Amino acid sequence: MSPPLGHKHAPKAQKLLFINKGVESGQLSRSGTPNEAFRINSFVQNRRRRRESSRGHTSTQSSPDNNESHSVAPNSMSPVEQIASEDMHALIRDFDHHRSTMLMFSSVRPTNNTLDPFNAAVVPINAKTLQFLQYAFSTFSRRTFRAEALPPQTKRAVNMTFRHDDFLRNRLERCIDDKMVMDSTLAVGVTCAGWTIERPDFEKPLELFLGRAINAVRTHLASSHTDSPTDRQWVILSVYSLSISTFWLALARTRGADDLWTALSEHETVQSLDAAVLHLNVARNLIAELGGPLKLEPYILSSLILGDKYLAISRMQPPILALDWDPGRVPQATFALVGDVPVSVGHLGTRLIRTLETHGSSASLRSVILDISDYMRVSRSIWHKAGPDNNTEQWLFLRAQALFHRLLSLRDLALVEECIRSATVNFLLSFARYQGLAVSIKLVVPQLAELVAALECSDIANDPDVQGIMFWALCIAGVTSIVGEYTDGAVYLRLQAQATIVGNVIGLAAESSLKEHCDFLAEHLFLPDEQELELRRFLSIDIGTT
Repeated sequence: MSPPLGHKHAPKAQKLLFINKGVESGQLSRSGTPNEAFRINSFVQNRRRRRESSRGHTSTQSSPDNNESHSVAPNSMSPVEQIASEDMHALIRDFDHHRSTMLMFSSVRPTNNTLDPFNAAVVPINAKTLQFLQYAFSTFSRRTFRAEALPPQTKRAVNMTFRHDDFLRNRLERCIDDKMVMDSTLAVGVTCAGWTIERPDFEKPLELFLGRAINAVRTHLASSHTDSPTDRQWVILSVYSLSISTFWLALARTRGADDLWTALSEHETVQSLDAAVLHLNVARNLIAELGGPLKLEPYILSSLILGDKYLAISRMQPPILALDWDPGRVPQATFALVGDVPVSVGHLGTRLIRTLETHGSSASLRSVILDISDYMRVSRSIWHKAGPDNNTEQWLFLRAQALFHRLLSLRDLALVEECIRSATVNFLLSFARYQGLAVSIKLVVPQLAELVAALECSDIANDPDVQGIMFWALCIAGVTSIVGEYTDGAVYLRLQAQATIVGNVIGLAAESSLKEHCDFLAEHLFLPDEQELELRRFLSIDIGTT
């Protein structure tokens, strides 16, 4: 258990060899371990506090407004202000050492703060808040938005121009003087750190930032009649930040669970998911009041779309936002970039579409599969010809997300259609390769495995077309598992065993060549040039030469 704030740690003189420095010192001399640094800090602070107290040090306390707008010199701080400042440092230390500490943030800013030397920001900037901001504006965002445009592996360099850079700069500047934007952004940074790098105890500062951001959003909503359209966009972004933060909190609580679906049904996790849904519904209403999604900044719209998609996957529910932002088929300006279609995607989806037509399947499912085949052909042509400009990349992103949205919105499908829908979601997810994808893959792959198992026991299991669909679905699930590094459990082993059995039934046995496998799968939905290595690993058999 951590000591209470203000607890005096008795120094061990024979072990503490250091130069006496103040609380504002970034480094303590010869403090070789974190525990030594903690003891030295406590010793210095307590000695300084006693020394100043013995001098009868007093000062007139500043008003809260003055504290917010001026730095406080060390010799002019009241004892109360000193303790508040030290509590700030104690919270940061305890957070670093994974200790539990009551949140006692003060309006007092740390003195001699090189991160915010003029105390310009509305929220005190210290090493920890800066770190959280860095997560919110890190290359993680760049990788996410680039990956969700479904580029080939070779087009994912993080040093490429980011199409939302200008807006992110504006957001960072807005954080300086807008508490609502700052606190909601810090909440995003905290939860990003919490669930992507397994940061312990991130929920404690998250409660603080979320609470303040929620209050600020409520204040803005209560006076929304005075807000400009630009101000309302910042409110919508802050509401989205609340939604994605509580969603990531739910995902972080499932970490390490053997059964993710069971973990997602735990009471606290459900509460977080419900909060994420509530905030997203608020955002939807605000978007309608603004005049529709096309009035939004592209970054805000893109963020909302991604949050909605992954929330739908995690809840097994249709997306919340209406699909009134689909950019449609290739615009004329983008069509000019389309060159020769790569040979590997020339026959993409032909067999699958023919099977759907032959069996009189859902018209909505046939339509989205046809559009996905067209999209992949166009996108591969664009990506291979040259790197798309920002407008073209945004079209690629929006069109891909619209196809996801249509798939996730399908309902009342027959078993084989549900299997196709699930396999197609897996297929698209396998191209969005970035860290945040792993949890979703651990949700969609087992679901697809269960659908294939049910299809094997159905009365249409002996239909050759259905057997082909089962083999394709198993291979796509295997490829997606490898992309998401989800290959250690029983689900992956079962997929491999099923694929071997079904492959033998349809004539794709161990002695078949890799090219035969790829050609068959490509006629469903599969890109040999980009997924061949994962397929070879998944089948884990000698499948001959190409």
